[in-house]
Amino acid sequence: MEPVEEALGIPSSGYEYMKVSSEYSDLESKISEFMDIRNFLIEVANSSNVPEFQGKDKRLQFINYGDTQLVYVLSVGDRKYTMLLGQPATEFGVVRKEYENLKALGKNNKQNVVVPMQYFKDEKDKRELYVTPYLYQARCIGVEEKEWGAWIPEPVYHFKEFSEQERSIINSSMIAMLIKFFDDKNNLGIGACRLGGGDFVLEKEYENEQITYENILKRMKLENEGFNMQKNGTFDIEHIYSKNYNAMKVHYFFIQFAHTIRQLLEKGLKYVKELKMSIKEVSAAITQTLTHKIFNLTEHNKIQLRFDLK
Repeated sequence: MEPVEEALGIPSSGYEYMKVSSEYSDLESKISEFMDIRNFLIEVANSSNVPEFQGKDKRLQFINYGDTQLVYVLSVGDRKYTMLLGQPATEFGVVRKEYENLKALGKNNKQNVVVPMQYFKDEKDKRELYVTPYLYQARCIGVEEKEWGAWIPEPVYHFKEFSEQERSIINSSMIAMLIKFFDDKNNLGIGACRLGGGDFVLEKEYENEQITYENILKRMKLENEGFNMQKNGTFDIEHIYSKNYNAMKVHYFFIQFAHTIRQLLEKGLKYVKELKMSIKEVSAAITQTLTHKIFNLTEHNKIQLRFDLK
């Protein structure tokens, strides 16, 4: 398999974006780890159990990375598939959990979820990945130096800041989609999602259409699940607070709002950044302020409190 120079993402083999545990941090161990990863990718690409992988002209290309994954594209002739491989430092089983969550979520949201095709692991239960259809040159929504925008693969991988109109509509669309994903009958929903970390993507050429909520929601997709940041963070989303589905849905929405507010404060407010506080410290400070300080709402004439309980 020879590398291809198509503009799909970050031009790299992926080696420099590996995250390894401290015991494998020396050069020799990192090289060995990378070769094992590449061999696993090639083994999966040559699997005879996947009809879509059958063909002679196969190419592997690294395109992106995250705290928990390395992302490659497998080209088989004119067909392309994304391979999301667990980072060496990621606990085994995390990738499978995301695969299963996205499969379940995609059953009722095929239009807006990149539904995984298959899951693979090695014989030693050390490496794992799942495969999805590849969205050609999709725009990865995220934050770069406190600015909202998208990473664009072509002609050279780069970040483009959203206009004020784009930022408002795209940000609102992401939150609307999170609410849409909630399935109160089966108690399913996104346990975590990074609005500024590449979990949402926009199909190529979305910018050539009028920027409206309708057009953005048609073009927007959830590509991965953020590895349960909320569930394992400070929000206690895994706890059952009610047996009433409507009450659980309301609680879920408040979790999402809290998560969004914290991300906006942490990523977008320079005063918070200058404090150099951890995520948990930011949450604790907000909680302390809201629960121990008396606010005079008459001084803030733009605040509205509306509760419509049915």
